[in-house]
Formats: sequence, structure tokens, C-alpha cells
Amino acid sequence: MVRQTFEEEEAFQRGHDEEVARPPKPKRPKTQKGKIEKEKEKEKLENSEILEDMHIGRVRRLVTPEIHDGSLLIGTVRDVTEEELTLTLAYHMVAFVQRREASESQKSLLELYEPGQMVVAVVLAVSEFGGRRLRLDASLRPRLVNAGLTAQKLQKNMWLPATVVGEEEHVLSLDFGIDVAGLVKKTEFRGKVASAGSIVMVAVQAVNASVKCSLASSEPISEPLEPALLKAGLLVAARVKSISDEGLVVNFCGAGGIIHSHYAGPGEWKKNQRLAARVLAVIPGSPTLVHLALLPHILDWVPAKLQHEVGDLLEGEVLDFQRKYGCRVRCEEALGFCAMSRLSDPEKDVAASTVQLGFRTSYRVLSHNFLDGVLMLTRRPMDLTEGVLVSVAQLAPGQLVTGTVSRTADHGIQVKLSDYVSGHVHLRQLTDVPLASVPKRFQVGSKVKCRVLHVHKAKRQLTLTTKKSLVQSDFQLTANSSAKVNMLVTGYVSSIKDFGAIVSFYGGARGLLRRKEMEAEEAPALGMAVVCRVVHVDRKLDRITLSLDLEKGKSAAELAASAQEPVPKVAKAPAESGQASETVCRTVARKERRAKTIRRIKRPEEQLQPGSLVTLRVRSIAGLQLLCSAPVHVRGHVHATQLVDIGDMANHGAMPLQRLRSARILEARVLRTKQRDSETGKGDKICHVELTCRPSLMDPKDASEYEKALVRWPLLLPGTRLVAAVVSVQKSCIWMEVAPGIRGRVALLDLSPDLSVLRAVAEHFKVGQVFQAHVLRAVSSRKELDLSLLDFEAQKTCVGKLRKVHEGEAAAVFELPGRRWGSVHITELFDVWAKRPTQRLHVGSLHEVAILNDKEKLEVSLRQSQVHGHKEVQEEKRPKSAEELKVGQKVSGYVVSAVPQGVFVALSRSLTARIKLKALSDMPVMKEAVAKMHPPGSLLRDIIVVQISEGRVELSLRTGDGPGGLTCEQLSVGDVVSGKVKAVEPYGLFVRLDNSNVDAFIHKSEIADSASITVNSYAVGAKIHQAKVLKVDGSRVGLTIKPSNFSGEELEEDADSDEMPEMQELLAELQKTRKKGKKRKAEAGTAAKEAKTKEREQEGDAEVSEEEPWQPVQKSAGASFEFAEFKVDSASSSDAADEEDDEQTLQLSKRQKKAKRKEEDKELQKQEAENADGRWADDPQSVEDFERLLLTQGDTSIVWIRYMAFHLKMSDLEKARQVAERAVKHVGFADSKERFNVWVAYMNLECTFGSDETSDAIFRRAASHNEAKQVYMQLARIHERNKKPSLAVKAYEACTRKFPQSKKVWMSFLGFLYQTGDAEGARKVLPKSLAALPRQKHPVVVSKAAILEYQHGSPDRGRSIFEGLLDSYPKRTDLWSVYFDAHIKAHTPPKVPDPDCKQIRPLFLRCCAMPLKATKMRFFFKRWLDFEMKWGDAQSQEQVRAKARDFVESL
Repeated sequence: MVRQTFEEEEAFQRGHDEEVARPPKPKRPKTQKGKIEKEKEKEKLENSEILEDMHIGRVRRLVTPEIHDGSLLIGTVRDVTEEELTLTLAYHMVAFVQRREASESQKSLLELYEPGQMVVAVVLAVSEFGGRRLRLDASLRPRLVNAGLTAQKLQKNMWLPATVVGEEEHVLSLDFGIDVAGLVKKTEFRGKVASAGSIVMVAVQAVNASVKCSLASSEPISEPLEPALLKAGLLVAARVKSISDEGLVVNFCGAGGIIHSHYAGPGEWKKNQRLAARVLAVIPGSPTLVHLALLPHILDWVPAKLQHEVGDLLEGEVLDFQRKYGCRVRCEEALGFCAMSRLSDPEKDVAASTVQLGFRTSYRVLSHNFLDGVLMLTRRPMDLTEGVLVSVAQLAPGQLVTGTVSRTADHGIQVKLSDYVSGHVHLRQLTDVPLASVPKRFQVGSKVKCRVLHVHKAKRQLTLTTKKSLVQSDFQLTANSSAKVNMLVTGYVSSIKDFGAIVSFYGGARGLLRRKEMEAEEAPALGMAVVCRVVHVDRKLDRITLSLDLEKGKSAAELAASAQEPVPKVAKAPAESGQASETVCRTVARKERRAKTIRRIKRPEEQLQPGSLVTLRVRSIAGLQLLCSAPVHVRGHVHATQLVDIGDMANHGAMPLQRLRSARILEARVLRTKQRDSETGKGDKICHVELTCRPSLMDPKDASEYEKALVRWPLLLPGTRLVAAVVSVQKSCIWMEVAPGIRGRVALLDLSPDLSVLRAVAEHFKVGQVFQAHVLRAVSSRKELDLSLLDFEAQKTCVGKLRKVHEGEAAAVFELPGRRWGSVHITELFDVWAKRPTQRLHVGSLHEVAILNDKEKLEVSLRQSQVHGHKEVQEEKRPKSAEELKVGQKVSGYVVSAVPQGVFVALSRSLTARIKLKALSDMPVMKEAVAKMHPPGSLLRDIIVVQISEGRVELSLRTGDGPGGLTCEQLSVGDVVSGKVKAVEPYGLFVRLDNSNVDAFIHKSEIADSASITVNSYAVGAKIHQAKVLKVDGSRVGLTIKPSNFSGEELEEDADSDEMPEMQELLAELQKTRKKGKKRKAEAGTAAKEAKTKEREQEGDAEVSEEEPWQPVQKSAGASFEFAEFKVDSASSSDAADEEDDEQTLQLSKRQKKAKRKEEDKELQKQEAENADGRWADDPQSVEDFERLLLTQGDTSIVWIRYMAFHLKMSDLEKARQVAERAVKHVGFADSKERFNVWVAYMNLECTFGSDETSDAIFRRAASHNEAKQVYMQLARIHERNKKPSLAVKAYEACTRKFPQSKKVWMSFLGFLYQTGDAEGARKVLPKSLAALPRQKHPVVVSKAAILEYQHGSPDRGRSIFEGLLDSYPKRTDLWSVYFDAHIKAHTPPKVPDPDCKQIRPLFLRCCAMPLKATKMRFFFKRWLDFEMKWGDAQSQEQVRAKARDFVESL
């Protein structure tokens, strides 16, 4: 430990070493190249320092700049919210874990994690700003933490995270993220058993078919571990290598590590001492940096127990001090840490005497560090004053606080209460009456008084209010149990419901203002402060009921005083009593005058029967009801739906309440009556009457008719027609009332069949309008009612909402009016035959559709010819059945299914045709390639109908199947035709004739005049240039290609043709081989190997060997491709050659067989010699060679890439994928370059030969295991090489969104756009790049754009860009040099025929006239002279030299 004593008061610069305090050296301007070189030197220096520290036994703290992506660290949970975790890492660093990276469970993070819980995290990203690393984003997912592990490499006692994926009777199933399952007993859990999706730490006990696990980590690991297997959290056996004041250097498991003194704990250590330690952090790199810990709670994997609370004042003694970081303090029996910034006030430096060993002073607890087991402290004088806030836990709801406005926004203000605590004031909480924006008096820096509304301790958040009524109130209701009847309380209206308003107070306390209270004119609006009186307290349900009548209300102080001492009743003053009497008399007189014109109802039970005619006085209109009254104690109301009849409505939105606003007297019929108690409490009854004014019911009717007019829940059956009135209008629906208290919802699609109406609902529907509706669904138990304003019976077209889009026959699913759903066939999307029609659809959009059937599963169409009845063009007509088609007709359709046997094409929604595999192309098509050639949803045009049988339609894409093709009827014996070999059989060849659908047969006896040419001489797909018809028998055609069957004229005519016949080549080769009498090998790279035949020409011993001529070069099944920098060419298949050798062996004589065996023995000896020489390592030619090579060079990416290429040569894509999977799992985590090469090859493989899904999956995996930026850029380059510009653009756009501050990404994107000819697109990208990049990177990107303009765009535009750039950076010779090169190339050959010196020399003249230093001017003159020596003459060269001499003389 550092124990340095200072003799005098010496001041430390805050957060810096003594070296930093020296006078700074004058800075020199740095070029971009100098910056890059300095960064590389700094990185090398840091790596060398780490190696040197490990070598000499020096121990350093782990600092943030050393952390990078892939670092593994132990952490403890500091804070938990619904969205993220905050972790405390080693050396007081902090990381943040998003919800998706913390758990796969649906449960809240608050249920899964608690403060102090220990976890293992992997760093995902390090956010930087201004060169400083400000934020660490981490993940707890086992798939990322355990990266590099495999089932074979798991060892006993490994301490690893795992995800709970299943639960059985006695055990839980675990997933380590490495394709191996684990099991742990439920009895291992002391408390609650972990739920599915949660992450637990387990120790590996045994590895069999599954991994047996335990929750206890007891025995340390002592066996050697590979660098990729080192994980944070492992308990290992270590040996002390060296000891220093800073800590220990140890060796463990074949690796080296350090233990800082803060994590070594108490005790004395000896060299070579054995001890158990836990890996604290693993920082991958060269070398891998490993920190370990010996603290007891870390070894036991339990959080440290800290007794003191946040905000406590303690006395502490300095234990040690580390410059730039802070000091450790002993506070009573606890350890604490005080950061450098918390040792003194910001404006003062730290005195040396205050950090000496043993110095005692007061400290305040700020927070807990459960990982290090220390208290985070401060001793700043401003933090030690009484009442200072350091945590939200020190505050309580209702408490009055004072703060400073630190930030304003549209939603409210942020108030700073101290350096550690701030709160939020919502816009509604700023004033008693909510305003639309923040008032001007709440400026940043202004002082405000607030009250605490809520304290969220778990989230460390405060909710405050600055409402004047709440701030100045004497009593704050913080719990419903504290309320008393008639108590006056102050709160605010937080929400308004159908049954009343919710008034909120402090700390979650709230009460209900009933609906009748809110009907008063003085009722408060949403967000307003309100003073209420408590009328009822239900302590069992924890509810209170409030009232706006404050007459009987008392303050909390008065209620408390009355509970202790009875308060005598005091009579009111005479003046007040007289005033009240006068008011009552006036009110009674007014009521008596009104009652003169309305007949009194003395016996409501008798006079107010259903159907009775009554006359009442109109009082007011409230909502959708007309309120009226009659003496005495009769209250009536007429709902808007009872003012019109159903039959009289045309659904134009009548507003019947408008015409009654000026009415005073109302005549109506009684529907029903209800007796209720009066609010006066005198025992009087008030009769509430529900009335109707429908014209059809105003005439006397039977009582049952009035009963039917009442709308009740049991009568609301699907299909019922009724009248509904609009209550509220929203964007996606409107709410309507069908009766008082019965509301229904009308979805957007059920409002109107007019698309323009649905796009502007608020303009066409107003509150109070009445419509005719019918019931779609009614659930009385849940009070749910769905209505519709449409008539489905007469409706053939409507508006639908797109919900899903599929690639297949059912292309889209629409939500239709009336809670119905319909599907759209792919042929019913558009009238025109569009390519990829589903890509034009957007989920959530509205479309006019035509309903095609009345079945349960509706089918709809988006075609304008169906929706609006537009006339169809002949090409756009969809055939409904096979009878509408003719053989030979050309049709269009969409692929709905692609299988190895062929393709199914939808011609209409009711007719699907088939294209067989053989009819997909004139050339043979592999079964595996069918789905890739014709994916579902693709458009096929000009398909030929070749057969119609029993309603089934067969199509073809072959050219010979169309009109004018050759048929069997047109052939006759002697005709000369051409074609391609379709199949090769031992007895002959099958040939498909050109421009026809006819397959002909060539018997093996009709192939050649000699036995040297056989059926094996021809491969599938070979061209037959000339064949003569021998026989035509119906559909059977026999051909011959023997030269003897052709006349000389036929051979001459064919020889004069553009294509040399293969027969002539064979004859020429045959004559050549007979003259020479020796063997001849075929050309290299041919698809089939050379076949040898020997025949006995003479009887006896004399024999002449004769070699069979071979076929021209043919393409093999394997395709050529390119893996990043590794190119692979196609080759022929060895299997076909083996089959040919076997067939020819059967035809050889005994002597020939004996000679063949000798040759095979020689070949075998040759191979054995090559194996002995090690040639297989340089040029592996088999699976065995590659597997042998991987045993010695398994970490080399080029071997794996060549192995993949080998399988692709053999056209075995699946085996190539298997090799790729082995490669990415085998290459270690430390070999980042080699691992990246393998991932790039795998991505290239899938992007070239795989599907979109597989290529996207591999890309995401590669991005998670490598540097994401490089992976994104490689993906774009792969699409660029594969000639897929649209995918490349998407990849570049994704890369720029993810890495907006990388100039390499933007420059690559610009280069791609210019090279593909999209100069306008590149010009739009350039401003975006400059807006995202830091200013120091602008010159490089702008100069690159200018160069690309010179090369691929407009040279004038490129010159303008350079001129603008050099106006800002006139002294940068590197920019001038690039400008010269681009400008000279644009005006000299080969870009132009003759050099245009007039365009170039003014640029040099301008540069050489600038007032710059001699070194820079030397550069300009040299470049000018070089130009003139290449393109100028002696006079121009002398002119440059003269100007240079003039400049030197002027110095």
C-alpha cells in the first residue's frame, strides 16, 4: 500500500499527477497522419507497459481506457428499474444493462434482481465523447458471457451463468448458450426457485450428456486453461509470484494475473504461497489482462453487508491515498472510499496533510459499493452541512423543499435540490390551473419552492409539485388512513372517469369525487388543484370519498383539537342569519312562480306510469341528456337517442339536442321511474323519470311498446338495430351511447365506407350527433359493446385495414368492418402484373376492397376493376377456370410455391397451374436451385400453356414450347437437326431438339464409325450440332450422328457455318491419333477425364494402341466464387470420372487390365511418395488431407476457407456450411484477425448460395462475435461483389446509422454510390455524413468526395468541392497534393486525348503565389516542375525555375 508522509503543506492538482502540473509545452499543429501515428504509438506503449508491469511485478489499477468490447467483469447490482440495471464494477466503475440484455423472462426486473446481487457481465459497447469514455453498456446473457466455450471444453467447478429454460418435477433445465443443456436441483435454492427466463450462476459438477450443476462454488480450478476459457467469476488456485505495496502478481491455471491491494484483503503474503482467488476481470488483448480478488465475500459469492445508511455522518481515518483516484478510509468497523473529487470543495485543491496516513475527519455516506464492500463517502464541507440531501431516501411525501430550475422542456421542468438529488415537475404540476406550456417565470437558474409528491426509492427519482395551493397548504394527506370525516384536504384532479374524478394527494393517497359532484358548474377540470371535504372513509378497502361541499369541513388542526377538547357551538351573527333567510325566501318565491305554468304531480306512483304524458320545464342540457323537472320532487331526463325514430334516420348525423336548447317546456312520455332519497336528509323522496320524445311513441301506445323502447344489456343481441349518439371522437374510433350509462365503441372501419371520411374522422363526426347503428358484440358481464354504422347486407365494397403481409398465395390479411377478416389472393392485389406486389403494401394502411364471396372466410380484392368497376385490359384479365385457356396461349402469374418437382403459379384466385422441373428452362435445372430461381411472390410473364387436362393446366418456360416450335409431325426421315444431350444411358443418348419440345434418341451404334467414341464421350448438356433423322414413329424419333451417314455436301455446309460441328472435331482428332499412334491428354480443367481404350487391330502379337479422342471443355456442377481475398475456381466432379473408369474397365482385355493395374500401382506409389514429402500440406486434394492439415494449423483461417472451397467445388453446400460452423467455433477468441476472416468467409458463403434468412442470421452472429463495424462493412462489400446494389445500399445505410462518427464507413458508402453510377445519391449522402462526423474528420471525407466526383461524376463539381475545402484549410499541403493529382488526371491522357495545360497551370500559379513557409512552397514548385517535365516543354520548365528563384531571393 502507498504510505507516503508529507513534511509540508503541498497542494495537489485535482485528478492529476505531479507531472501534469508542469508548465505545458507549446502545441504544434498536427496533421491527420500524425494523429494516427501517435494513437498507434500510444497503443503500443500501453501494451508494452502492461507486459513490463507483469514482468517486473508492478500492480496497476484497472482504468476505463483499458476496457473495450468483449471485456468480462464481476459486478453487483446498484439500481434496478423497469428498463435497465445499473452495475457497480471493479475499481468503482459503472455499467448499464438494458432489459433485453438482463433477462429473457416476462417478469419485471424488480422481481428478478435486487441491489447487491452479484453477476458476471460482458461489455458490449463503450460510448466515447471528446476522447473520453463516458458509458459502458453491458450484457448478462449467457450466450455472450460464455462465448468461446464448448461442451468439450467445460471443466468441473467452472462458475458460469445460465438461463432457466424449463422446469420439471425436481430439477430446472438450464441453457449455457453454447449448445449444451444443464440441470440443477430445486433443493439447491434456499428461497424462491428461479423462474423461466431468469439468469442464475451455477458451478459445473459433471459433464455428460447434460451438465450437472450446483449453486455452490467450493473447489478452485487448478488445471491449465486456454485464454478463451478464462471467464470472470471462476474460482482458481493461484501461486504468489511477487509482492509489492500495490498488491500481488500471481500465476494460475497456466496464466498470469494481478491482485490489487484493495482486493487482497487483510493478511500477510509470502512468495510462492498458494491461495484461492476469484477472477475479477478478464480484458482480452495482447496480452490478456486478468485481475483477481481475495475478498471473503467475493470468494463466497455473496454481497458485502454494509450497516450504515445513506446520509449518515461518520468519523474516519485515512488508510491509504492514491493520486488521481482518492483515499480509503476506516470508519468505525467499516471501510470507505472517498474519490478525489470529493476530498475538498471544487474551487480548492487538496492539501497534502489531509490525505496522510492516520488523518481523521468527518465523512458522509453517499452510497454503497457492494462489490468492494466499502461505503462511498464525501468530506466536502458543503456536503457535511446539516440538512444536505445526498439521497432521495432522505425525503418524504409532502415535504417542503427549495431548489433551482436546472432544465426546462415541453413536458415540465427539472429542479435541482442538491448536487445529488433532483426532481421532476410535470407540466400539470406547475400551476393550480394547468397551462399549455411552461410559464416564463420558470427560467433555468430560478429558485422555486416545491412539495414532494412521490418518492421512488428504487428508481432514485422524485416527483414534485409547484402548485401554489399545495405548497401553501397547512396539512398534507400522505395516506388514506390519515383522513377523517369532514376533514378539508387539498389535492389535484389526476383523472376523470365515467363514475367521477380521482383526486390525488401525496405518496399515493387519493380519493373519489362522485359523478354528481362533477356535474356542477364549479367542478374542477383535469389537473386543477382542488380543496375537498372527506365525506366517507373506508379503512378496510383503503378508500375515501370526497365532496366539493365545504360547509361542514374542518381543517386537520381543528379536528385534532376537537378530539382532545369539545368545541362549544357558537351562534351565527344576526346579520349573517338574516342574509341567509333572505336568500332562502327569494329562492322559494322563484320556484313558486315557475310552478304556476307546470301541473303539479302529487302522486308520482300513480300519475307517472309507462306511457303517461307529462309536461316538464327544461332545466339544462348535460352531455347527451336533456334535464327537466316538475313540482314537486320530480326530475326527468331525455336521452338524445329518445328524440328520433329509427326509421326516420338516413345516417346523416342529426343533432336533435340543438333544436331543444331554446325550449322551456317539454312534453314527453314516461318510459320508467325510480324513487331516490333526497340529499336534504329530511326523508323526502325524489322521483327520477326516464322520458321519450320519439314521434312514433308520442301517440298513445300499449305499455309493452314503451318497455321495448328501453335499452337494456340483455336486449343487446348481435344484429339488433338501435339509435346511438356520439359521446367522444378519437382517431381510431368513436364512442356512442345507446342509453344512459350504456356506451359502445364503433371502430374506425365501421364508421363509413368512404375512405376520405375515415382519414378525417374529427371533421365528419361531432359530439351529440345521432346515427342508426346495429350491435356487433355485447358482453354484459364486462360492459363491452361493439357497434357499427354500416349495412353489411347491401355492401359489396368497403374499407379494410392491412394487418399482415405474406409471401405466398394468400398475400395479405385485412381487417374488415363488422369484426370480420378477409384474405387477399396475390393475383387480386393490382390489375397490372407487378413485380413483387407485396412490397408495395404497408401494414396499417387503409384500402378500398371488394368482397368477392359470402363465405365464413371472406376473400377480398384490391383491384380497381373489382372495387370501382373499371374496364379490364385483355392482358389483365384473370382466367377463372381452365376452360378459358388454350394450348399455346401466353399467360402471366405469380409463384405461390417452389418445390424440387417444379413451380406452382397462380393465374387467378381460383386457378393455379404447374410448371414441371424439366419445363423451367431450356437448360437442365438442379432441384435445389428451384426455390432460389423462383421464390414465392415473384412474377412470371409469357408462360406458355402446353397442356390442359381435367381442369389442370401445365405451363412451360422453354422457348421450344411456344408457337412455331418444331413438332414430331414436321419431321421426316433424312432431316438434319441439332440439339443438346438430355440424358446419357449405357444404350444411347437422349437429345432435346432445338426450338422444340421433342426428345429424340441416338442408339450407341449410331454415335460413331469407330469404337473409340462411345456414349461416355458425351456429357449432359453437350451440344449436338448435326444429327440426321433415321426414324419417326409417332412421338418417337431416332437419330444418327455417324459421319458415314452424312453426305460430303452436308458436312461441307456444316463446316461453313458459324459453329464448328463437334463431329468434324472428332474426325480430325481421330485421324491425328491414328497417324501418330500415341496417347494424348485432354485439356486441363475439363469436366470429364480422358478415357482410354485399346483394341487389338491384328491377330497375333502385333498390337496398335489407339487413344479415344475426347470432348471439348465443359462446365462442372460447381460454381466459381470468391471468399473476400480468396478466389476459388470451378472444377469437374471426381465421381463422374470414377463411374467412367468402372465402365471402361469392364470392356478391357486381360492384357489391358494387367497394364491398367500396373499404372494404378505406380499412381499409388506416387501418392505415397507425395505424402512422405509433405505435398499434401501445400496442396490438399481430399477430405483426409484437410483434416490432417487442421490438426497442425487449426487456428489458421486460410486452411478453413480452402476447406470450404473444396466442398463447394464438389457442389456440396451443406458440407461447406458444416466446415464453416466448425471454423467459427474452433478459432480462438484471442485470434481476432483469423476469427474475423473465417466469419467473413461464412457470410460470403451464405450471401452467395444461401437464402436471405440464413445470410441475415450469420451476419447477426458475426456482428456479436467480432468488431461490429468491420462486419457491417464486409456485408456491404459482399453484396457489392455479388452485384446486388440494393442490398449493398441497405447494408451501408445500416452501417452509417450504427457508426455515424466513422469516416471509413461514410467514405466507403460514397465510393460505392459513385462507382455504381448513383452520383446524385452520393451527393445527398455527403451532407448527412458531415452532419454526423466530428469537424476534424471533415477534410478527409470532403476530399474523398471530390476525388470521386473527378473519377465518376463531374470534374467541375469536384473542383468546386476542392476549392471550398481549401478556402477553410489553405495551408494543408496534403489536400493540395490530392487536388493536384485529381485535377491533372482529369485533364491529361488517358482521360482526354491531349493534355489541357491551360486548365492546370493557373492552379499552380495560384498556389505558388500564396504567402507560405519555404518548406511548403518547395512542395508546390516541385510538383509544378514534375508536371512540366512530363507534359510541358523547355520554356515552361524554365518559367517554373525562374519563379522558384524569385521566391528564394524574396526570403
